[in-house]
Amino acid sequence: MRTFKIHMIRHGMTDANRLGIFYGSTDIPLNDEGIADLKTLTEDYSYPQAEWVFSSPLLRAFQTARIIYGNREIIEIEDLQEMSFGTFEGRSMHETGDDRFSRFIAGDSSAAPDDSESSGDFINRCINAFAAIVETMMTSNVHTAAIVTHASVIGNILSALAYPKAMPYEWNPSPGCGYTVIADPTLFLREPVLEVTAQIPQRLESSSYDPDLDLQFYE
Repeated sequence: MRTFKIHMIRHGMTDANRLGIFYGSTDIPLNDEGIADLKTLTEDYSYPQAEWVFSSPLLRAFQTARIIYGNREIIEIEDLQEMSFGTFEGRSMHETGDDRFSRFIAGDSSAAPDDSESSGDFINRCINAFAAIVETMMTSNVHTAAIVTHASVIGNILSALAYPKAMPYEWNPSPGCGYTVIADPTLFLREPVLEVTAQIPQRLESSSYDPDLDLQFYE
């Protein structure tokens, strides 16, 4: 039985990434650096082909999908968007003087603002959105797909479903980079499990792992 291959790609660089600002569900575009970096990656590296291309509805992800996959149809999935940080959106992780915000950026989820999305709800919607994509691929006999989304979406999906096992922050691709995962239909329908098989993109002259594209910061 054929397996299903999904390429998970993080969006390119934004001004908020560069400045260390929490922006979550705020719809900001790629910056000039991010656009230039993605164009360089498409010239010097190889992105995998895909029968279907999915994207977070946020502009930075959609722009990335368009740069990588050209005029292909891009299917926007609402539940692939970044977590909402509520009133903490737009604030810098370098800020001091606010104890609740300081606890939040240190990882204390109980310090999140009341109008933010809960971490549990966020994780569940990411996993459910991914599972729905794989199940639709299976029923449609589509064996390859690309998902262009956000670092934390990728991290939470892979932490919950993928092998080798790792924490969400350890599945942290650089902007414009990501991972290829394989789903075996028999196993996935019984218990959703993925195998991470490659890093994206790869050098044109080689299919081997490229340490220049290793993990960076988690934003």
